[in-house]
Amino acid sequence: LRAGCTILYYTDGIPEARNDLNEFYGEERMHAFLRENHYLPAKEFTEKLLEDTRRYYAGAEPNDDRTLIVLRILRAPRAVAPGPDKDQIREYFNAGQGLLDRGLFEDAIVEFQKIIAVDADSFRAHHFIGRALSGLKRFEEAEEYFQKTIILNPDYLQGFYRLGIAVYNQGEFEQALRIWKILFKKTGEYKQLSRFIEMAEKRTNR
Repeated sequence: LRAGCTILYYTDGIPEARNDLNEFYGEERMHAFLRENHYLPAKEFTEKLLEDTRRYYAGAEPNDDRTLIVLRILRAPRAVAPGPDKDQIREYFNAGQGLLDRGLFEDAIVEFQKIIAVDADSFRAHHFIGRALSGLKRFEEAEEYFQKTIILNPDYLQGFYRLGIAVYNQGEFEQALRIWKILFKKTGEYKQLSRFIEMAEKRTNR
């Protein structure tokens, strides 16, 4: 197991939840949900999955109990290997941030990847690579790095903020809205969050 892995235990009452047409929620739908939402903190992931199953069976009577346990691997044990000291890592950060500020995004990515090579759990390095990829308009790749940022540190507000922007720029307005609402729930107003939520709501006709 690696840092960031999500483990989901569940009873068969979830995939076998039925709607009013007697159709199952199904394993395929569960797998799609996991792929789309694996980066969410465990509590939000659980609430959202249960809400999705409730929406699916709508007015139909529950046909079984629904129980799940969500585990998130925050730090995977690994052998201690020689690597740069803290001063060296700080140099990589300073170099990467300087390049990022000057718009040299590809070069910035190289510096932050040096950090990840010796500290795979560095959420800040993942965050800054996501920012550099966003600067290159490679939003799908940026999304992956921001998701990893949140997995490594669910309390890092910038991760949610930037993830929402990356998703929004791919035209996934519903998903961006959900991400920003999670952030708003955590912190209230944050930077231009209210304006971004309003923009996403207009795009989704809410």
